[in-house]
Amino acid sequence: MTAIDADKIAGELGNSRLVNIILLGVISNWLDFDKTLWEDVIRERVKAKFVDLNIKAFAEGRKISAV
Repeated sequence: MTAIDADKIAGELGNSRLVNIILLGVISNWLDFDKTLWEDVIRERVKAKFVDLNIKAFAEGRKISAV
């Protein structure tokens, strides 16, 4: 088990609300869905002005679990 300091990462990205998206990125590596599907859903569900930041947070989460 690995501890994940999602609060710290979210702070580094400039928005504490990104914690859930970061953790979703971590979990996504363990589920059998293509990365682009996750990103498409983020684009559909997140307000347009926050999409890029959420995609970046998702990618940061994926990096953590890839280690």
